[in-house]
Amino acid sequence: SQRMFNNLFPELDEEEVPVTHVTNGVHIPSWLEPTWQNLFYETLGDQWPKKLKDADFWMQLEKVPLERFAEKKLILKRRLVTWIKKRLLTQIDRGAERADYAEILARLDERTLIITHAKRMAPYKRADILFQEPERLAEIIRKSPVPILFIYAGKAHPSDGMGQEVLARLSKWSHDPRFRGSVLVLEDYDLSYARRLLSGSDLWLNTPLRPLEASGTSGMKAAINGTMHFSVADGWWPEAYNGSNGWMIGDGSELWDKSLQDSYDCARIFALLENEILRDFVPPAGQTFSPAWVKRIRESIYTILPIVSSERMLTDYQERLYAPALKAANDLKSNDFIELKNLTNFKMTLIEHWHELVFEDVDAKGLDSDNIPRSQAAEVVVELSHPGLTSEHVCVQAILTHSLGSFKTVEREVIACEYISSPTTARSRWRLSLKNHNPGDFALAFRAIARQYRGFDDAGFELKLVKWM
Repeated sequence: SQRMFNNLFPELDEEEVPVTHVTNGVHIPSWLEPTWQNLFYETLGDQWPKKLKDADFWMQLEKVPLERFAEKKLILKRRLVTWIKKRLLTQIDRGAERADYAEILARLDERTLIITHAKRMAPYKRADILFQEPERLAEIIRKSPVPILFIYAGKAHPSDGMGQEVLARLSKWSHDPRFRGSVLVLEDYDLSYARRLLSGSDLWLNTPLRPLEASGTSGMKAAINGTMHFSVADGWWPEAYNGSNGWMIGDGSELWDKSLQDSYDCARIFALLENEILRDFVPPAGQTFSPAWVKRIRESIYTILPIVSSERMLTDYQERLYAPALKAANDLKSNDFIELKNLTNFKMTLIEHWHELVFEDVDAKGLDSDNIPRSQAAEVVVELSHPGLTSEHVCVQAILTHSLGSFKTVEREVIACEYISSPTTARSRWRLSLKNHNPGDFALAFRAIARQYRGFDDAGFELKLVKWM
């Protein structure tokens, strides 16, 4: 979003554009299966519906035995398996000549690793990304110690021809002999399908092309129901992923070429599937469930639920946006709107005189060498001329960029300069003290911005008043 609006604030770097966000949430009581709700009443008491955003409260689930989670998840998975079989048998009875349906019916049971991609079929969601390398996918399915079923469900917008093509390609792949019995495209997707898939699947696959995913609430609904989230680093997932409550595809880096990005993400999916997911999913010999897998289910629920609850979302809106705006409005109305009048005059003075602001002088004796010893502190003094303005209107910042190598920027720091004197009312001097502790190349720039009016948002960014030296 900051990148999208950067053209409105050309004097600011992308990360400084005054656009913020509140991550979406989901209504937990509506999407959490009664099976899990019953467990929470038994283990957490009657108050859990009032504690949905309390992360410390949900940590109590860590003490609940894994057997309880395995039992509840198995109930939901059996419900999904029974529903899929009933649906496929109905379609066969209606005359559907699908040999792959028979294969699915023969192989599908509670031991099957069910991986679901169910959402709107928009091209950027890349539902068919795994079929970029069909031979590799077929090999993983063939060598897996347990049956694997990939379920695809969703609809494309009637005007989205490319989305419809994705769905058509998935349907074609489901007929391929290499994937017979392992790829199922569910028709007529609706909310009743969603509830069964969200709670009964083992993995919820999410593969949008970063950074195009706004949030991705289907994955939230899956995670709170013990379905492991398996997603690229986009939408809500980077905020909730902790390394063991699901799997992240890649590290969030964005390649310059879509085909390269697709290949990279596909390779990461296959590597995680082979080396981690199947390893944790398959029960050890003689055990009815995998402790490693159920431990992930338990952690997924108690770490993700408070993060994705709509109560957390509403609190974010209230505390970060609405309450400060309401306080500012009340402050501006006080004393017969005297603060509003003062703020208006403050802004008008800035707008009227900002164009006269000039960097007059810089004393950079502490930086007069290309190579500065790491133990040596440096000082820079900048002098401004600003007719019509005072140091109450203006502040100076230094932008320090630290690089290792010619192309890799590793750090950018905004440092407030210290106001030290006013030679006249229309001039001011500012000091920057630098303590050099790190090796590498540094770049230093100075800018003047409008100082914020007492207790209100930064007027410089609001009014776009930024001047670089």
